[in-house]
This record gives sequence, structure tokens and C-alpha cells, in this order.
Amino acid sequence: MKGTFPLLALDDIPNRERLSHVWLSQSSGHDKTKDSIPATLQFQCAIIEEHNVDRQITLTVYADLGDPSLPVIVTDHPDETYGDHPPTSLAEIAERLDIRPVHLLHPWPLSSIRIPKPWGEEIWFTGIEARGVSHVLDTPLHWLLHVAGDLFDTSSQLPLLLKILAPLSHNPKGDLYFELHEQKQEVYVVTQVDPEAWPDGVGEIRMGLSAEKRASFEGRAAFLRSFHDSIREYEHIRRQIDNGTTSGELASREQELRAVTETYTDSIRLKVGDVVQVPTLVPHSLRHGVRVVEFQTPHYERKIISFAQKVVTQNEWDTEDALNLVRTDVPEPTMLLISDEDGNRCELICRFDAFEVYRHTLEPGACLTLRSSRYQIVMAITSGLEMAGDDLLPEQAMALPRSTTSDCVNAGQSPAILLVAAPLG
Repeated sequence: MKGTFPLLALDDIPNRERLSHVWLSQSSGHDKTKDSIPATLQFQCAIIEEHNVDRQITLTVYADLGDPSLPVIVTDHPDETYGDHPPTSLAEIAERLDIRPVHLLHPWPLSSIRIPKPWGEEIWFTGIEARGVSHVLDTPLHWLLHVAGDLFDTSSQLPLLLKILAPLSHNPKGDLYFELHEQKQEVYVVTQVDPEAWPDGVGEIRMGLSAEKRASFEGRAAFLRSFHDSIREYEHIRRQIDNGTTSGELASREQELRAVTETYTDSIRLKVGDVVQVPTLVPHSLRHGVRVVEFQTPHYERKIISFAQKVVTQNEWDTEDALNLVRTDVPEPTMLLISDEDGNRCELICRFDAFEVYRHTLEPGACLTLRSSRYQIVMAITSGLEMAGDDLLPEQAMALPRSTTSDCVNAGQSPAILLVAAPLG
């Protein structure tokens, strides 16, 4: 495109696709390329969308390097023909393409997508896979990570995953898989407990294996063998129902055998605000009507021990493999008070191998300044918060680029809670 936004070859841009280096070079008086880079520009880069059958596309990036927030527009449409009326600003391009610019050096507003599940739905904020891709405003998240991934110090281009688990309120339809993970580490924060499902406001998560039941067997092997046999008996009935066989007797038998399998497991009672750490190899199942925010590592693996309805993603349960790996103990959760001053109570609610999560409780008028050498992902749990001058509503999330500064203020009349997650190592 001629005029205001000249097309630059990638070789003209420091570190090729890494757009933040363009801005850093433009801003640095020590870089000899500064005078050769215009304040407004466009460039193109080819990417391979690994989650999308390795589809190769070419992105066109429009940037305004004169703005210290580094606004960009990223599109996969071919260059538009503007004739005698070329755009004179990024705002004009945004209007013509109907794409809101993303300010790379400000917090990135994360747009959620909803993924249906047999037990309810997941709401993704940073998901990048074939089933769906999260966005920043109107731009796919993975496009921005290709263009300016160094702002998120991730070469895998898969950031820490943030999602909401929203089970149905019906028992057992809303119960999640009873499963374990070999690699995935996750932490839940409870945001809602459906009063129709749990009238006293206290829900549950099945977590780990019953120590009391285990004590009645002569060792771990005998306990797990009995648990395995009870699940196999339940699975036989479950498959008849899943394949369309119905009768009152079969339904009653299904409930009876499911209750037997649950005697081998423990449960934790949950109310709004509670934190649940889920280490690897610990079997667990969030119960119906308990809505949680989840931070997790970007792993897509599970071993299903049992499920109270038909599994649509695989033909067989993974009971035997899972019980060969399972931890029969549940590590004690670790939470640490970091500080409690100036109206900001900061608690470390989770530190796994790959990431950590902090919970900040801000009193009215209190301000939290966020700055880190690593990227951060934040989510408001309650109302009243403002970030970068805009309201941060409950269950609204932002991604914060590394080495940038963002202030979060409690502008409300009650204490407000903000979750902050960051990668480790």
C-alpha cells in the first residue's frame, strides 16, 4: 500500500516478525536503524497454524510506532485496494476493516469463547487449539503471539491456560470426568455455587482416594484392585445405557453401582472463594453446579477413570492405566501470605513447576501496581476493579506483556479480588 503505511520487507525490521523490537529500536537513540524505520508501517509474515491442520497463512500487520502503546492491526485478508483514498491513520484502517487495534504495550483484553461439554461448558480465555481459539478483542491470540511473542517470552506460543468451568446444575449430568493428569497442573478458584444444586451454598469436588476405605484393605494393591473391579462392574451397566438400553431396573442399578465406586474416593466441600490445587496423578472430579476459574498448564491429556454418562471423545475409559499411575495420597495444599499492607492482602495460592497464582484482596481505594519480567494473566473475581482506566468486570481477564506497568484500582465500596498468574522458570 502506498502512502501513509509503506510496506516493509521483513529484512528491514529488526528480529523479523518480533514487532516489539521494532518499537524498541524506534525508541532507542542507540540503534542505527531508527532513522530508516517510518513511524507508521505495514509488513507481512507467513505463519503455520499448527492447531488448524498446519494451515499456512500470510498476516498483514499495520503498526503505529509513534504511539508509545504500540497499537497494531493484524489481518489475514489480502492487501486492500484503496485507490485515491489511502488511509491516513491506524484508526481509519480499523474502521475500514472493522478490527479494533490491539495496543501491544498495554494490557490485552481477552475475549472468551464457549466450548460445549457433556457436563456443561468451558469458557476459554487463552485457548489455542482445533476446537477453538481465544481472541484479544477481534484478533486471534496466536496471531499476536506470532507477531510479538517476545512480549510473552514464550517460544511454544501456548501461554498459560485460563478458563472457566461451568458445570450444569443437575446431578449427575453436571459432574465432570473422574480423571487424573500426568502432566497438566491446575488450580481452581470457586466463583459460584448453584443454590438449586447446593441449597446450603457449599458444593463439592471429588478429590483423591479414601484413606478410610484404603485402611480396610491389606495394602495399596488390594485396594486398587477392588476399586478397579467396582468400576468395571459399573462400566458394564453404563455402556448398556449409553448404547440406548433403558429400563427402571437398569437405571436403579446404575445409581447403586456408581455409589459404590464413590465410596473409594474422598470429597472436599467448597464455597465461593475457596481454592483447590490439583497436582498431577491425583484423581478428581468437579461436581455439578460448582463454577470455577481454572489456571492450568497448556497440556491436553487426561486419563478417564469413570464417568456418569457417555464419553464422546474416546471409546474406552482409561481405568487400568490410570490406576497404575494414581497417587493414593493427596498433597496438602500450600498457601502463603505474602503481604498485607496498604489495603492489599496478597496470597500465593498456587506454585507448581510451571506457574504460580496470586490472589490480591484490595480494600476500597487501594491500588496494585503490576510489573514483571514475565508475562502475567489476570482475572477479576469481584466487581469494583479498574485497570488502565477501564472497568474490569467479574470474570473478565487481561494478559499483561512483560516489562510493562499496569495499575489496578479498587474503585468500588467493598473489598475486591484479583487473581494474577505468571509462568515460572
